[in-house]
Amino acid sequence: MISKMKKTYRHIGYWLCSILMLLLCQACGSSEQEVVPGPGPDNPNVPEPSSLEIYVYTPEHPVVSRGDTGFAEPEEQERVVHSLDIWVFEHATGDYVGHLSPNVSSSFEGGTYQLSVTDDFAKNPPNVDVFVMVNVSVGNTGLNLGAPSRNDLLGAKILHNGTQDFFGVTTLTTEPSEALGLPMSGVLIDQPVVGNQPLLKVEDKVKVQRIVSKVRFVFSRTDTGEDEVFKITGIKLDNGKVPKAEYLFLNPPAGHTKHHVDAGAGYESGTDETGIPLVTAEIDVPVSTYPAKYAYNPDDAGQLKGQDYEELIDRGISGTDNNGVPELVQVGRYYLRESDQQMTGTISYKVGTRTGSASFSMSAAGDFSRNHTWIVYGYYAGKETLKVVSVETKNWITLADDQVEYPIPNW
Repeated sequence: MISKMKKTYRHIGYWLCSILMLLLCQACGSSEQEVVPGPGPDNPNVPEPSSLEIYVYTPEHPVVSRGDTGFAEPEEQERVVHSLDIWVFEHATGDYVGHLSPNVSSSFEGGTYQLSVTDDFAKNPPNVDVFVMVNVSVGNTGLNLGAPSRNDLLGAKILHNGTQDFFGVTTLTTEPSEALGLPMSGVLIDQPVVGNQPLLKVEDKVKVQRIVSKVRFVFSRTDTGEDEVFKITGIKLDNGKVPKAEYLFLNPPAGHTKHHVDAGAGYESGTDETGIPLVTAEIDVPVSTYPAKYAYNPDDAGQLKGQDYEELIDRGISGTDNNGVPELVQVGRYYLRESDQQMTGTISYKVGTRTGSASFSMSAAGDFSRNHTWIVYGYYAGKETLKVVSVETKNWITLADDQVEYPIPNW
């Protein structure tokens, strides 16, 4: 009996020793297993990960709306970049390709960014849709970025939702937010992808421009020798001119045929029939030695380019050309949602106790489009009459380097 028990113990011990030896061999084998390095010059057999290169830029440094070539200097805060988001979708299917949110400097002018893509995408790259947003957040558009689909982005709008008025007329925006900046956007639809795996490129570059439009009201008066004081007493837009919602992205084939304006449903209206008030307080107007020089007339010989004219206006406001004494007063700038309507309105004024008014208008529907400046200049030359000159915007164009003639000398 004892002999049988000893044999059983020997069998168990042998079995346990065999298992332990097997485990030790496996452990030794795994510790000596070769680690395969990633892609690189020392290991050319491992393929590099595929990526899609996208170039984003702001046209005509900085973000301005000039048809003129050369340098232009708008308000510094208009060109500040706080955030950048890039989304890519397959054009034919709408399938999500990827998203980037790179860190950018506040003085961003342009940059190349690489989005990781699958090998299947790289081997047979489809045409893509690229959406770029700058300074866009729930804080200035009402849009919840999250993980939007292509349809979400195509339908994204700057809203007036009853409680928040983003770049509208209920709450006027006169200065870009230091924290958020001005929203900008750019889009490429049905864009070919070029290059070879692993590095592919979106064929065209994404041009980013300011989403909202800008209007400036500027005034002066002659020294008539009259004792009665001239003042601006109010500025109003006519009802139904600014949309309650505006798309963040505009597809060129849609909307207004000239300016590609595709405003959302509904338009802002004032509290009464007189329109939407921009200014209700009285504004003193300085005397200009020759106020007519600030009136832009495209028919004059040696006409000013758009940038030259705006610089003339800026010098008049600062008094640079008049020993530091301002010759112009500015009301605004106002940053508003763009409009596919013909923008019109009324300026009210008084001479002493007598009152008067003058109308202003853009030349056509859709002229008040994003990334542009509209200057309305009025001056008093006596006889209780305010002369008003409206300088309209023109649609964004890219001029050839040798193009010096400007058939529409506005901007």
